[in-house]
Amino acid sequence: TIELSVNIDTTARELIQLLEKASKFQEQWQEPPVLKQMITRYYRFMRLKASHPTNILLIPTMDIEIVWQSHLLLPE
Repeated sequence: TIELSVNIDTTARELIQLLEKASKFQEQWQEPPVLKQMITRYYRFMRLKASHPTNILLIPTMDIEIVWQSHLLLPE
């Protein structure tokens, strides 16, 4: 048995809920200019998060969260 640091069932359900919400914007987010803007916002968010690691609770917007999850899937 592999011990995980998170409850994978809960995490999977949360990701499914996020994808259900995001599906409403699927066509819009696939437009190259919009996708580029999402990625730019993600990089800015991560820089902000890195510069304030414990001082501020930062919550990403849905578009940033989608890019973040995509980056986690393919971090190259």
